[in-house]
Amino acid sequence: THINVVSEGFQSYFEKYPDATYTVFPNGIDPDFLDHSAQLDRTKETGSPLVTVYAGNIGQGQGLHRIIPETAHRLGDGYEFWIIGDGGARALLEAEVHRLNLSNVIIRDPVDRSQLVSIYRDADVLFLHLNDFTAFRRVLPSKIFELATVDRPILAGVSGYAAEFLRREVPGSMVFEPCDADALTDLLRKIPGTAVPHRSGFLQKYSRSRIDNDMAQSILRVL
Repeated sequence: THINVVSEGFQSYFEKYPDATYTVFPNGIDPDFLDHSAQLDRTKETGSPLVTVYAGNIGQGQGLHRIIPETAHRLGDGYEFWIIGDGGARALLEAEVHRLNLSNVIIRDPVDRSQLVSIYRDADVLFLHLNDFTAFRRVLPSKIFELATVDRPILAGVSGYAAEFLRREVPGSMVFEPCDADALTDLLRKIPGTAVPHRSGFLQKYSRSRIDNDMAQSILRVL
């Protein structure tokens, strides 16, 4: 009768149900991040490196070992990459960092949300990346909603619907093809001085409480 999808990219899977009605209710922004969205201003020290932060799973799906070490190697000492998390491909990432003898890639264990907010506050750039798998062209990573609460540029190596969503909905986001170290290097060199508008419209539209309420109303209409 009715089907909800978490990403518009999945809707074509359900074409065999032509009589159904559809809604799209994505994951949205958790209150933990929404509550801190206005508390992230800081003063950048002159001469300090430009810090790019990735926080999340470090697996084959993220493919960080295919993009971060090579980019860090090209950019050198004026740039730092903070990678916070764990996963099945962390050893591959560490091996590449070691092979290239990099001192500007710092890998940390996962932290709780209260610490993560503080780390985002210290970042210059927030980073999101998915490996170049065909299946990922349909997904909408929930990490987008977390990062968008912070008034920092977002660099996203994604394709398909996630790329479309970022370009359309998230001011101050820049998209490049997954695993393209050339593109990421160029974008990071252009970042300093880039102004990011406050994403108040996005925060209101995609707060989890609003999405939950709208989804509840949708369920009630179907019952």
